[in-house]
Amino acid sequence: MNDRTPHRTIHIGGPTHPAPAELRAELPDDLRMDFEEAYQDALAEANANGTLHPLADTLATWQAELARRRARAAD
Repeated sequence: MNDRTPHRTIHIGGPTHPAPAELRAELPDDLRMDFEEAYQDALAEANANGTLHPLADTLATWQAELARRRARAAD
């Protein structure tokens, strides 16, 4: 039987799920470079292995990081 239930969903858009371009625009330079490296690695792995799990995990991690930074800035 083919299990079509998603194990991870890639969320993009809105204040809690910024797109990669938004992440690049808002992260400070040192973190932007770290994000770009992780993002490109995840894209390469997705291309090589046909799985989006690393991309979903990478985006979720960096979206959470930006959410933490936004919350601290709002305080």
